[in-house]
Amino acid sequence: MTNTQVKAVITEILANAERYRNCFFWTPPSRASERRNEEFDNEHSFEFEGYSYSVRQSLTISCRNMYFQTIVYKDGVRTNITPLKTILRKLTVAANDAVKQAA
Repeated sequence: MTNTQVKAVITEILANAERYRNCFFWTPPSRASERRNEEFDNEHSFEFEGYSYSVRQSLTISCRNMYFQTIVYKDGVRTNITPLKTILRKLTVAANDAVKQAA
């Protein structure tokens, strides 16, 4: 994956995490088909600076609650979402520096 693709994937992951952060307290759709249509289970894998990252996000919906989960692995060790925010910050700074040097 190129840095641009990695940045797009991480942006999507962080946007989902922000959007569904408090979804447990949301009222789920009343129809089962609507609940199944909203559910998702995404997996992303990429490498950055010699580390391999694997991220899994899932949204499951029961009749009463919505459950969102993000699982991040860095070189096979489970971690939190902070390394993804750090990578995004590094990619943004690198892109800004490249624009400044081109100007």
